[in-house]
Amino acid sequence: MFTEDAERLNFQNVLAIDKDALKVETSYGVNLDFNYSMQLTDELRFSANQLFYVTAIRNGLLLNITDDNTFSYENASKSTLSRGAETNLKFSYHDFKWFLNYAFIDTQLNFLDGNPQKPLTAKHNAGSVIMYETEQWRLGFETYYTGNQLLSNGTTATNFVTMGLLAMRNFEWGHLFLNFENLTDRRQDKFTPTVSVTNGTPTFSEIYAPNDGFILSAGIIFKVFGNHDEHHDD
Repeated sequence: MFTEDAERLNFQNVLAIDKDALKVETSYGVNLDFNYSMQLTDELRFSANQLFYVTAIRNGLLLNITDDNTFSYENASKSTLSRGAETNLKFSYHDFKWFLNYAFIDTQLNFLDGNPQKPLTAKHNAGSVIMYETEQWRLGFETYYTGNQLLSNGTTATNFVTMGLLAMRNFEWGHLFLNFENLTDRRQDKFTPTVSVTNGTPTFSEIYAPNDGFILSAGIIFKVFGNHDEHHDD
């Protein structure tokens, strides 16, 4: 009974699963992926991975409200069909590496009218990570895009971009690092309120974007060296 829908209700008034009345969920799927790499120049290397997948879930468990304002699980009348593709690219040039990612996720709830997209599942996601790494330094800059997401109330959430930066200095004894997360300070409350109050009763919105805003962290990592016995030949 520990599903996302029940968790949003804090598990209040959620009835136990009736094993005699419900069928077990089953899933069927297939994955297909391709890998490719080549040396573009003497100093530039390229590699790619392309993934395709299809997954169907039958007899999925749905949480529905009953006449006495309790919640019980039922089997979905039709399947949930998820299909999509993911592309990963990598470029290497000396001490630099550039990773690119794109994911297309089409998850249709066939048991609902119109076969809508699964809530809180963006169809389009993309990311970019640029790394510079030597024996002394490790620097990274990342950018992630999350597309529009359907919410359970039928509305559509806005898309957004987050960025991060990492700097690390390596020493024989350990590392010093600075980590900047969510540089653009993307927060859900900038798009929609996270809490609404009606007649003194708070209502909490679904979480579809970061809520903690910009984060700066710094630290020191120490290496622990073990003792090694020395052996001398006479």
